[in-house]
Amino acid sequence: MGTQNIDAFAAALSGLTAQQSKLEMIGNNIANMNTIGFKASRMTFAEYLGQTIGISFTAFSQGAFQSTGNVTDLGIQGDAFFVVQGNEEQLYTRTGIFHFNGEGKLVNSNGYPVQGWMRNINSDAQGVALLGDVFLDQNMVSEAEATQNVWFSGNLNASLTPEAEVWTAQGALTVQNNGNADVSSELNSLDQVTTELVAGDTIEITGTNNAGDSVSATFTYGTDGSTVGDLLNAINSTFSGSATTELVDGRIVLTDVTVGNSETTIILEPGASNTGVFVPFGFSETTVGFTPVVTTSMVVYDAQGGAHDLTVEFEKTSTQGEWKFTVTTIGNETILEGNSGILSFDSNGQMIGFTFDDGATALRIEPGNGTPEMALFMDLDGNEGFSGLTQYDSVSTMTMREQDGRETGTLNGYTIGLDGIINGAFSNGETLELAQIAVAKFSNPSGLEVISGSLFTNSFTSGNAQIGKADELGSKIHSGVLEMSNVDLADQFTKMIEAQRAFQAASRVVSTLDEVLSETSRLKR
Repeated sequence: MGTQNIDAFAAALSGLTAQQSKLEMIGNNIANMNTIGFKASRMTFAEYLGQTIGISFTAFSQGAFQSTGNVTDLGIQGDAFFVVQGNEEQLYTRTGIFHFNGEGKLVNSNGYPVQGWMRNINSDAQGVALLGDVFLDQNMVSEAEATQNVWFSGNLNASLTPEAEVWTAQGALTVQNNGNADVSSELNSLDQVTTELVAGDTIEITGTNNAGDSVSATFTYGTDGSTVGDLLNAINSTFSGSATTELVDGRIVLTDVTVGNSETTIILEPGASNTGVFVPFGFSETTVGFTPVVTTSMVVYDAQGGAHDLTVEFEKTSTQGEWKFTVTTIGNETILEGNSGILSFDSNGQMIGFTFDDGATALRIEPGNGTPEMALFMDLDGNEGFSGLTQYDSVSTMTMREQDGRETGTLNGYTIGLDGIINGAFSNGETLELAQIAVAKFSNPSGLEVISGSLFTNSFTSGNAQIGKADELGSKIHSGVLEMSNVDLADQFTKMIEAQRAFQAASRVVSTLDEVLSETSRLKR
């Protein structure tokens, strides 16, 4: 009877101890319900050598995400863990409160470096290195790259028409009783000659040619007389190579030889010492010289990232569907080849030809700063997703769409993707992969051993860590969020009531046994 009582007391006390442990675990869960990344513990009971023991496990269900806006705050969607390097061993955590320390290492709140793989941003072979500390060098630069290709797109207005400048006399030369004069009409027969000209009388021809240079000449009335045609020949000679003169319905018309903007002017005046009197008409600009020009500018880069400004001008010619292009620079650059050429379009507005005037295959430029010569290939007919140039009856929209060079860039910021890759954003517009954060997965995460806070180490029960990339291990890393505790307060209260009732029941067993023993002792007396 005594041995049985002692065993009963031991069982009851074992139950009290087990339920007390469960209450302590519940209290710890509730105390950490707002702890980032905290995972609630749960307890199961087992009989061991006649005693009731509580075995504690960690419940690794997904916690809700809370947005923080901080790039280095990370939350894992899935059952993986971040890997950090403790003082002597690798540790694992779901708490993604990370920051870059003064050395540029990504660390947790304990100062433990986050583990991952670094990338070589200046190597074409973007392999991964061995697992190690993730760090960012704020002084890193993105290498410059010389421009090799330039892409154009947009429209050149097909309705644009080049015009030659025209100056026309403000009145018609007429012959008495015979209408408009012609080239054979004697000057003295003109109504504009009020006193007959004599040999030696002059008409002064002055003005400027289309380039704005001054021109002048003197027409002298001949001993055998002179005709309107003789005067036109003198004007033609004065503007030789710049403009031509003709008589249209009695009016003297001066037309530029070439189309485009012009500085041409013309004035006819009688000589100051003339005997005869000739009153010539003044001239007015009846057609303004016009050159349809569409211009775009581009910045290209040499091998050291030096910027060079180029201007490309497309000029409509008199030939149907044809445009002439010219490339100029504004710095110390020298264009060696390909500074001009011809574009041609078919009747449907599609480009059918592009040639350089000098037979070049590319625009070759000497940068003028000691860097290697640049060879730029101009893509105007559409390639690699660009539309190229067209010639439709619509507003001109031509532009240099893209070029593949870049200047040297400094690190401006970074982002962290779902796969854990840290992408650096550089001032030259380049985005490069800098590092990738590693994650670990366990066959039984509930068996992990708690080290402190939310840090765990593997155990025999959890199995060894499988370390890899988040996307390959079925998880995603979210930036700017933190995973909250997965503690369910209602569930914890329920478990607390259960533990309390079990504790009370075990204590009643103890008090009942005490009464039984007391009664037994009284029977002996």
